[in-house]
Order: sequence, then structure tokens, then C-alpha cells
Amino acid sequence: METAQIVSNQLLLPFKIHNGLKEFDAGVLEGRSDENAWAEFSALWKDWFTEGLVNKKIDGGESLFEIRDRLGSFLVEVMQQHPETSANILCITHGGLLYAAIPGLVENIPYSFVREHLLDNTESIVINWDGKIWKCLQWAATVFTN
Repeated sequence: METAQIVSNQLLLPFKIHNGLKEFDAGVLEGRSDENAWAEFSALWKDWFTEGLVNKKIDGGESLFEIRDRLGSFLVEVMQQHPETSANILCITHGGLLYAAIPGLVENIPYSFVREHLLDNTESIVINWDGKIWKCLQWAATVFTN
């Protein structure tokens, strides 16, 4: 929210807070940074992205399916609110949400790409809906032409 407020002030535009853009919930691991928590979290990501266990989750947390569904629902909602425009819409969110959800939403970005191209703070991605599918047009400095 701090980043959104800074950008809003600079652009002189209002912003809205939306649940669809919040960081994903890691359940009982939230607030922990001990070795065991990181090991459990790493195992979860391996299960999600290597084993395809998209419904697995940490107690009290979200599954990969739920994360992707939440962001996907948000994007559909935004499109429905702006059906007659080709304007760009800026969304500010957390890297973890993007890493988890984007590879399952866009056609042209696999998780292996995301894992090898982590975003720095304030880097952006550009995705586009062509009426049938989502495609990533840009991931930080990488521009996709097809």
C-alpha cells in the first residue's frame, strides 16, 4: 500500500485497495523466517511447480489454485469494469503473488522462466488479454514478441 500511495501521489491519481492483489497467505508460516519455515515453504513451492500439486497448502494458507483464481478473478473484474477501453491499467502488488499466479494465467510464461528471472522491487510486468488468452508482453527487462 505504501508503494501504491507513493505512485498515486506522483501521478495525481487515486488508488483502490483490492483483495485480489494482496500477497498470498502462507498460513502458519506467516511472520516466520526460521530454517524450518523456509524448508516447509520451499517444499510447498516444489510441490506446486515441480509436482503440479496446485491444491496443496500450508495450514491456514492458500493453495496455488486459490492464488491463481484470486488474481484471475481480479483481472476479469477489472476487464468487466472497463470493457470499452484499451487503456493501460496499473496494478501494484507483491512479487510472491506474481511468481505464483502469472505462470498459471498467461500462455507464454512457464514457472521455470519466473524462477530464473526474479523481479527486483519496482520492476514491472505487462500482460495482455486478446479476448481469448492472457499473454505476457514484458517481464522486467525481457520483452516477448510472440
